[in-house]
Amino acid sequence: MRDVGLDLHKRSLGACAIDAKGKRLFRQTVNRQREALEQFAREQLRPTGRAALEATTKTRAVVTILRPRVAGVVVGNPLEIKAIAQAKVKTDKIGAEAPAQLLRCDYRPAARQPDGATQELRQLTNVRAGLVADGTRLKNRVPGLLAPAAA
Repeated sequence: MRDVGLDLHKRSLGACAIDAKGKRLFRQTVNRQREALEQFAREQLRPTGRAALEATTKTRAVVTILRPRVAGVVVGNPLEIKAIAQAKVKTDKIGAEAPAQLLRCDYRPAARQPDGATQELRQLTNVRAGLVADGTRLKNRVPGLLAPAAA
């Protein structure tokens, strides 16, 4: 079995794979563009392996690419992972290896992942809330625009 830990960043992600004994198999940085992630998944992930990463705003897109290539994907709460894997020096390399080691030891605190329908409903709700706020802001501007200017 191969466990892969991922550390997501704005434009890239750090990846570190370990075997069942904890031996590091590889460590690399991958561009976060879809094509690069798909190539990484094809070349480095195994159907019997697992992947672990921290929950961020872009986690869902990465999980969607990884899920078909591994036996399981575990998304963890960043605060809980930090408390468990207190590293004195947090580098990108350590950031990717810690989730893999926690996964290997079955000590990975998993965050709840909503299904696709729930995630889509959340997104639609957020868009609606923004549109309602925009409408209210515009309605509140109209009286000010129509009122005569103070002399």
